[in-house]
Amino acid sequence: VDGVGPSKQKRKKKKKKNVSGGAQMDSDLLGETSFERLRRRTYGLMKKTAVYAATTSNALLRTATGAAPILVHKEDVADPDRFKNLMNTLEREKVNRLKDKYESCVRPVFYESLPDFKQSDHKPVVALLELGVDMTLEPMVQFTAPSFTWSKGEKLAVSYTIGKGVLTSSWDWVALVESTWTDPNKHYITYEWVPPDKNTLKFPWAAHPGCDKKLQVVFCSSKLTAPLAVADVVCTT
Repeated sequence: VDGVGPSKQKRKKKKKKNVSGGAQMDSDLLGETSFERLRRRTYGLMKKTAVYAATTSNALLRTATGAAPILVHKEDVADPDRFKNLMNTLEREKVNRLKDKYESCVRPVFYESLPDFKQSDHKPVVALLELGVDMTLEPMVQFTAPSFTWSKGEKLAVSYTIGKGVLTSSWDWVALVESTWTDPNKHYITYEWVPPDKNTLKFPWAAHPGCDKKLQVVFCSSKLTAPLAVADVVCTT
């Protein structure tokens, strides 16, 4: 199947009506790009946070990465230039925090540019990175078995466990894919929505390939837009 993931037509959500007092101008009509719109909204949100911090007795603003708090004055918000400096300081704190967190566990092994490409406004690069993984972390989602057996004419029952604190959604789904898949959103054979308050779902007997074959099931998170767990499916006749 060549697509962008399972269709959500059966689970359409009602659109919220705009109940604001004044008319809202369409930013697209003003030629504003999605990046500029995101930057404007983020800028406004951070400004509100800075205003709140500056008007309270605790005039400290912490970065989202948990870095040391930064003292904020009302002038830092009122003056555009000082406010830009404040935002730049927060961004540097974020970059330094992420650098300290990941620099020790990522090591570049190989790096090379590809100057032969002439049709691009920038030259692509190829890199091989060695990553350190914390094996003590519990998996977010895990199938109860590394492999499931699926007999012809029967339904395939798949069970899984979800870790504590993992955010789930009614849009989470489990894809049945070939063992050579690379993207479950494009290469799924069929899929089933994750049922609420249950850790088991079933694929219909009609989805069986009708021959001895090895497939896989992939648990896909809607909130993270990523596969979280994989297990083998051994199809038998």
